[in-house]
Amino acid sequence: MSAYLSGNVTNLLPQVVVIGDQSSGKSSVLESISGVALPRGSNLVTRCPLQMALRQGKERAWISYGEGDNEVKKELSLGEIPAAIEEATDELAGTNKGIVNSLIRLRVQRPNAPDLTLVDLPGIVRVPVGEQPDNIETQIKDLITEHAEGSAKIILAVLPATHDLATQEAVRIAQDLDPEGKRTIDVVTKVDIQPASVRQKLDGSDTNAPKLQLGCVGVMNRSEADLKNGLTAEQMQNKEASFFASHAELHSLPATCKGLPALVQQLVYLQLQRIKKFLPEFKQQIMTRKREALEDIAANEGVVGNEAEAHSRMTQCLTSLYRHFKANTKARYDFRDSVDTQEEMRLSPRLEELTEAHIEQAWEAFGGKVWLYGQDSLDHLATIMKECSGFTLPDITVSDAVGDTFREKIWCNLEGPAHVYLGEAQDYVAKVFSALIDAEFAEYPPLAEHFEAQALAAFFKLAHDDDADSELDGAWKQLCADIEDSDTWLIKEKVYKSQFQLAAYTRIAMQLVWDEFPKMVRVQLVEEMADKILPMMTMFKGREADLVSLMSNPQKAAQRDMAKAQLASYQKALKDLSRIWTILSSSGLKQSSARV
Repeated sequence: MSAYLSGNVTNLLPQVVVIGDQSSGKSSVLESISGVALPRGSNLVTRCPLQMALRQGKERAWISYGEGDNEVKKELSLGEIPAAIEEATDELAGTNKGIVNSLIRLRVQRPNAPDLTLVDLPGIVRVPVGEQPDNIETQIKDLITEHAEGSAKIILAVLPATHDLATQEAVRIAQDLDPEGKRTIDVVTKVDIQPASVRQKLDGSDTNAPKLQLGCVGVMNRSEADLKNGLTAEQMQNKEASFFASHAELHSLPATCKGLPALVQQLVYLQLQRIKKFLPEFKQQIMTRKREALEDIAANEGVVGNEAEAHSRMTQCLTSLYRHFKANTKARYDFRDSVDTQEEMRLSPRLEELTEAHIEQAWEAFGGKVWLYGQDSLDHLATIMKECSGFTLPDITVSDAVGDTFREKIWCNLEGPAHVYLGEAQDYVAKVFSALIDAEFAEYPPLAEHFEAQALAAFFKLAHDDDADSELDGAWKQLCADIEDSDTWLIKEKVYKSQFQLAAYTRIAMQLVWDEFPKMVRVQLVEEMADKILPMMTMFKGREADLVSLMSNPQKAAQRDMAKAQLASYQKALKDLSRIWTILSSSGLKQSSARV
């Protein structure tokens, strides 16, 4: 799983992290455990973290390094491993002996291999060599800290018997990372050339050595002569067993404290215990990361990376824009929608409010109630009625007297406020439509700007062309005709009462007129816009590359692709975890142990 997971979540992956001072015999221990040769040489050989996964199976190996499109994967024979590691190291860290925190993953299958995952880290050095940076020691310590921190990790501190434990930097680093000594095993190498005090180091009686709950194991290393003579791992184990059995001081040590087989057995047991112990928490972290990845994918759902995605997403946005606009004209609001929750975006009630504001202006255009109930209107009515006398019986008002007054003094003054209202209504509708475009295309500001300019130009052309003007004028004239056809003029009143009749009729007529205006705007302008302009916007004018460039967002596309890759990794990890849990459950392994 560590091959396709990264970040803090890998801190809960149980594995054995191998640390040691340079020339401590660390590589020899790893070779003895794995049964394969590793690069050897003077100075700093391990310059990248090397994760070695040992598994039982047909003899073969794989190496991989790099990330994403730059990842390199190769299948190897066991004999090709040293050269492959050197090649990967030079490619990742260069040839100047510098170190980098780029993981090399090596999977080794052998028939009798222990089931272990080991991470080999650069040997600790204090003095830079050649082109190594001055802070090489700090870099190595930081690298060790990053890979060895976390209670799921087992620290394997390799210490040469020929040196005082208290002077080993690996001991101090292990104490910093594991102050209670709960997850550290000291491996004492070169016990065959040790001073007399090695027994105290191995049995824990050395007062100068840190107390470790997991203890200390002594092992022998293959010498240069052994390597030159081709001593096999099995032969080396036999040699080691003979050494411990015949040694005067060491033969009586507990079996768990001497020899490579004891070390391997303990590491396998501890790693298996930790897998079962940390599996539930690890699974929970993976599930949390999976949810986060799904949220990232959802947040970047509209990200465009190619022409097909651009057309598909543009169609979705335009369809949503059309639906919003049409629903708005019919006052059908979805208050769960972020657009519909904004009061200024609801056309129908805002047009009504605009109408109410302009009614007052219309009244003021002819003098309003002051004129209707004042002496001027009485005088005007008296003059008309006097001039019309003789055509009807006494006390019968001429039918055109009130009507003529209404048309001459009131109706003719309403056209100006009406056009002002229509102009403001057009501006408001354009504002709403522009805001809807911005909302629907919020992920694509350049495209929103393009469509906004295109749509508003078409809208104002539609609002002011001959057909639109004639439709609005026709609606206006029909409204006038409907009012003029009224029979309310036949009033048997004197002049004074005619004034009140004129006022009453004016109020009725004004209300009829302004009640019709919002409907006229919706029918003649808004619905026309939805039916004519929105379909036109689907015909994007320009090269396909222009559409992609207007909609693309490389940063968000990268976030989406990364989230999708992470999601695939998490799903794969969860599947593997289920399989591992089934195996562990069937093994009958106890979760708790005094040794853990």
